[in-house]
Amino acid sequence: EEPVNVFDPWQGADFKLRMRKVDGYPNYDQSMFLEPAPIGSDEEILEVVNRQYTLAEFVDPKNFKSYEELSRKLASVLDGSGSTQPSAASLAADDDDYTPPVRQEVVKPAPVKISQAADEDDDDDVLIICLINLIKLIEDSGYMLYADTHINSIFVRKNNWIR
Repeated sequence: EEPVNVFDPWQGADFKLRMRKVDGYPNYDQSMFLEPAPIGSDEEILEVVNRQYTLAEFVDPKNFKSYEELSRKLASVLDGSGSTQPSAASLAADDDDYTPPVRQEVVKPAPVKISQAADEDDDDDVLIICLINLIKLIEDSGYMLYADTHINSIFVRKNNWIR
């Protein structure tokens, strides 16, 4: 096979996506690039090319932190020596109208016994009670809920996070 710049509008190649079931799972191993060909006439290609937007402002190096700054920040987060959030003073210096956020205490539910809330046949209630008790155990071990995406819950060590 000869290498092809698949994104070239005149000499690129279309990709043929072929999905088939193998042992009950989707498999794409028969997908392939077709022979190089233009995407249309020269006029159509020029029309498409002329409608493109420049991405220069998004990839301008001034919009990115230096490698050294990112390395320092990563090292401080990994070794626990630095805060991952800017201080209130540094934010206030950037914005005169800045008001620091007020932390609200989360009301922790008391452990619930399975027999109090559900019949043994009700698996959903049992699961919810187990999750509540697991969260309580995690919080009692010195962690706090940082974020809940409804898919994953992210806990962080409370004494490293709140200063």
